[in-house]
Parts: sequence; C-alpha cells; structure tokens
Amino acid sequence: MTFTVDAITNPGNFEDTGSAAFTMTFGDGKIDEGTYTMASNLFTPSTITSMSIYAHDRTAAFFPVKYSFTLTPKARVAKGSYIIITLPP
Repeated sequence: MTFTVDAITNPGNFEDTGSAAFTMTFGDGKIDEGTYTMASNLFTPSTITSMSIYAHDRTAAFFPVKYSFTLTPKARVAKGSYIIITLPP
C-alpha cells in the first residue's frame, strides 16, 4: 500500500498574536489591569519538512490496521496545535 499526500490546506493568512488586554477584579473592585504583548517571533509561518507513515501490522487481510503518522515541522509548533488527516473511505 502506498500513501500519497495529494492536498495540504493551510490557513489563508498568518498574523502575529499581538497584544492581549486584561482586567483583574475582586467583587465589585478592580485590582489591576494592563496589556501583555507577545513576542513577534513567537509564532512564524512554516512548512512540514518530512512526513512518514507506519503501519502497526502488515499481515495480509488483517483488519483493522492502525497507522502512526509522524510529521516534522520546520519551526516550533504551539502547544495545543493539531493537524487533521483525512483518509479516503
């Protein structure tokens, strides 16, 4: 069996996270407020440098077979990021 990557969809654009404003309150009173600006190089657009697929069982006619997908990004990936892999039926 051969897997071929025939389509990769990335977000249409990339924007830095910029600043976040916060206000801390307790009861009816304001305790603190301010802004936090994330580093401009914290997230950058990137590419996937390699991808491999491993079949956990290669026995003929065995069903179902589990597969592991390993992707290596060129740059850091934020915690909580994910990729969706859609296999044909």
